[in-house]
Amino acid sequence: MKVSLNWLNEFVDLKGITPAEIMSKFSLATAEIDGYEVKMPNIDGGVCAQIKTCKAVPGKKLSLLTVFDGKKDLQVICGAPNCRVGMKVIHANIGVKNIAGYDSHGMCLSGRELGISDDHDGIIELPDDAPVGQPLSAVLPDVYDTIFEIGNTAITNRPDLWGHYGIARELSVIFGRSLKPLSTVDLSIYDKLPQIPVTIENKRDCLSYGAIRVDSIKQKTTPLFMQTRLFYLGINSHGFLVDLTNYIMLETGQPNHSFDADKMGKISIGNVPPGQEFVTLKDQTVKTTPEMLFIKSDGKPVALAGVIGGKNSEIDARTKNCVFEFATFDAACVRKTATALGLRTDASSRFEKALDTNLNQMAAARMVYLIQQHDKAAKVVSAFSRAVSTETQEIKLTLDTQYVEKFCGIRFGWTAVAIRLAGLGFAPVLSGNELRVIVPTWRATKDVTCGADIIEEIVRTYGIDNIVPKAPKIEVHPVPQLPMLKLVRKIKDTLANKYGCSEVHTYLWSDTQSYMRVVNSCIKGLDWLRSEMAPSVLKVVEKNKADFDDIRIFEIAQVYEKNGEQKHLCIVVPDYRELANVLRVLFGCRFKLGGAKQSYLHPKNNALVTIGGKVVGFIGAVPTQNTAVAEVNLAALDLTEKSVVAKRISKYQKNTLDFTFVTKKAYGVVEEIFEKFIHPLNMGFRLKDVYNDSFTLQFTVGSFDRTLDSTDISDIWAKIIEHGRKNGLTLKQM
Repeated sequence: MKVSLNWLNEFVDLKGITPAEIMSKFSLATAEIDGYEVKMPNIDGGVCAQIKTCKAVPGKKLSLLTVFDGKKDLQVICGAPNCRVGMKVIHANIGVKNIAGYDSHGMCLSGRELGISDDHDGIIELPDDAPVGQPLSAVLPDVYDTIFEIGNTAITNRPDLWGHYGIARELSVIFGRSLKPLSTVDLSIYDKLPQIPVTIENKRDCLSYGAIRVDSIKQKTTPLFMQTRLFYLGINSHGFLVDLTNYIMLETGQPNHSFDADKMGKISIGNVPPGQEFVTLKDQTVKTTPEMLFIKSDGKPVALAGVIGGKNSEIDARTKNCVFEFATFDAACVRKTATALGLRTDASSRFEKALDTNLNQMAAARMVYLIQQHDKAAKVVSAFSRAVSTETQEIKLTLDTQYVEKFCGIRFGWTAVAIRLAGLGFAPVLSGNELRVIVPTWRATKDVTCGADIIEEIVRTYGIDNIVPKAPKIEVHPVPQLPMLKLVRKIKDTLANKYGCSEVHTYLWSDTQSYMRVVNSCIKGLDWLRSEMAPSVLKVVEKNKADFDDIRIFEIAQVYEKNGEQKHLCIVVPDYRELANVLRVLFGCRFKLGGAKQSYLHPKNNALVTIGGKVVGFIGAVPTQNTAVAEVNLAALDLTEKSVVAKRISKYQKNTLDFTFVTKKAYGVVEEIFEKFIHPLNMGFRLKDVYNDSFTLQFTVGSFDRTLDSTDISDIWAKIIEHGRKNGLTLKQM
């Protein structure tokens, strides 16, 4: 978006501030300015002059003029058709040139020659009160300007910055200069005039709609300052009425539209039946759809709301009576319509940013003011008629100033903060450590909605370049790891490093009925969430058993049980007894033989896994795969930190004794047998090896008060063997 420095100076005095400084400060505080361009006349040295005589050159489409430049009369040859006696023009003394046999001293300039428009059909006509002999900078100061370029994406969330007055407000706060009020008329003086009938049919997409009628408009030519500003910002002149609507939009940020009042009836805003043809001002034929919002006159579409007007209500050179529209449309509705048609306009770009509905009346009051300034014959003949479906409301917010300072790491001068916020329109009130603000409606549509947004306003107007970077002083305390995470890490390390297992990840979707079903599952046929992990992991074994002889895998993931989501561990190793030992090492668990109900397990070689008498999972051999599987509900484990209990360590040497017993019993039974073995020298045992029906147990023996001799060793040796024999265990003979 382009912005004129001359225009900004109309609302805030920026004298003494260089364009580079404006660019730098505005970019830091508000939005990035991509660059700026200094504008000046194409031909320098022009002055205000007056035509004293005007004679046609015989046989040529030329005029022989006598022009007074304030010092002397000059003979000038001019080809413009609008030359006349008494006309005040811009004369540039660029030397003498012979044209059609006459010496022409300089030339009278057209808009294109001066560089303020594309018009070359006639020379520039200055106002009647322009002082003859004054330089161009005095009679047409807007020819000298600086144009800033702001990237549209930089102000997407700031609808208030899509007009010069909103940007002037920002600059007034940034540089501490006063913001001048926008000159308007009081529209209430027209309240007793007839109302323009306005009805909002689609209250969702039309938030507000205002209209006012002005008749007897005689002004056709746009004032030069207005033409120049529009041209420098990329808009060509199309006559006073069209230029005026563009001018108001660029000044206030409120798009508006002018209708030929003699072609308008009762105004309504709504949708029309699909399939109708609507011709725009650009002669584009549009097929109506149910989503499109239209301005209608007596039910007939005359404008595509928020995008472009219609050919059937277009103003032209004969138009004297106008209805001016000031509306607010839903941003999404305008965006969808403009995108669907590939028709982006300056108006649609602004409506898409979610405008303030209260902007309507201010823009209308400014429009009437400018008309009355430049056309004394124009007459307002209606009240400002306005219909509202959703009015933009102010937002009240409260902040703790101590929290703001802690959050920002800055000690603010809160009186200065309040002054800056007031300049932005936030009406701040300081009370102790409390700051109360009222978000103005022009910032309340999609920009400032919460306390954090106010903090942003405070910091950016304070000046980001005024903030000295400092590392925050924060006490750092170690955060204890979650018990479940510690357990999972321990399990993974043990299985991978001690038992050579690889971790796998399987789908949680299953074709087996469980407790939770997914509607519209992404995988056909797998619409249940698994309640057991083992079937998924065993499918991995099935897919890999042809390529690997020794499959050792595990998975830790979620399942969905009757009581909700749970984290499970599933392990698969080749040997059933080895798997039981793995579970003992991990959890110190016991087994309830034959208690597992899973159909894929061996009918006898299976068990429930218990800890402290509580069932936490199952284990069993899988005959179809010559492997063993175990699944444990980790969520069922007691994860509370256990207090560390110191155990007495003997200072005397310990010994280990190995015994291999042959039995058909499961190891769990063997373990229970020797847990009941009591002897003063017994310091515990462990399963050392398993081979078919043989279990090798290693006992640790020792004493806390002496070194064992051969008699002690022989005694406990014999008693271990005897305890096993009494319980049906046979010592294997080597």
